[in-house]
Order: sequence, then C-alpha cells, then structure tokens
Amino acid sequence: MPEKYVIFPPPDKRPAPIPRSCSDVFRLWAAVGLAIVFSLIFAIVQSLYQGFGFRRQLTPAQQALEEDYGSGLVTWVGFAIAYLWLGARAFRRADHAELVRRIMGTPLPRSAWMRWILAGGGSIVWPVSIAIWAFMTVVTAVINRRDVPVLVLTMAGLTVLSCIAVITFSFALYYARKDVEDGGRGCPGSRGS
Repeated sequence: MPEKYVIFPPPDKRPAPIPRSCSDVFRLWAAVGLAIVFSLIFAIVQSLYQGFGFRRQLTPAQQALEEDYGSGLVTWVGFAIAYLWLGARAFRRADHAELVRRIMGTPLPRSAWMRWILAGGGSIVWPVSIAIWAFMTVVTAVINRRDVPVLVLTMAGLTVLSCIAVITFSFALYYARKDVEDGGRGCPGSRGS
C-alpha cells in the first residue's frame, strides 16, 4: 500500500499567500477596530488641547457638537480610510488570474444571516448605508452651520468624500466577485460580431 506524502513545491514556485485583507469579514472588522482606535485618539487629543488651553473657547453648543458629532465623523473617516487602505493592499498589483485566486480564496459566508453579522451584508449593502450616512452628515452640517466648528465642517466634507470612495470600491469589488463567481458577465452587444 503506497504511503501518502505531502509534496511541497519549491519556494520559488509556490504561490504567494492570499492577504488576509482580501476577506470581506477581516477587512470590515479590522477597519472597525482601527476606527475605534482613531476615535479614542481624537478624544484624547481633544481633551489635551482643551486642558492645556491651545484652542479658543467654544460655546457649549459648539463643544457638544464637536464632542458628539465630531467624534462620530472621526470614527467614520477613520473606518473609511482603514477599509480603503486594507482593500487597496489586498488587491493591488493583481492581474486577472491573481484576482480570481484571491476572490475564490476568500468567499463570503454562505448563509445570509452570517453574511450580515460577519461581513456587514456583503459589498452591495455598503452603498446604501453609506449614502444614508453621507446624506445625514450634510443635512446636520447645513442645519447647524452657525454652531459648527471648523473641525466638524472639515470632517463632514471628508465624510462625503470618503463615502464616494467606499461606494466606488464596494461596487468594483462586488462586480469583480460576481464576475469571478458567476463565470463572467455578459455585456450588451458583445455577442455575434
């Protein structure tokens, strides 16, 4: 009876490992963790600036808006930057064959409820959630424009820009995944030339 051996290819012929950030689940939760860290750093720096008197005194309404709304915006922008950085890191310099290998090597969870819990619903859910967040950001900034500190207005602008970037990345990844998993997408006019 022949023995079973595991044969490893030589190091120069082994494929590179798939980056962990190719996984939607990993990318989502790593970005959430980094966003929380950014939010904590923002709160600490804000307290230090105020404690040492490096900034002008804000009205109570401005201070409440900066602490609550500004902290949320810093969290969102930190999340978006981390999510895009992890996504760019995962799929940079990947030709079509490598893109297929990376997408097939990191499938989304099969059941819908696990996909919602672990991966935020998958790539297509992001654009709707992000559009709502951007709309709320702009509306809140317009309603409170007399009381809004410059930092919060800047973060509101960055929120809208980061929403556009994450929407674009999410749709690109969604259609790349659909293309790989469904065996190619047919385009109108591509048949019968």
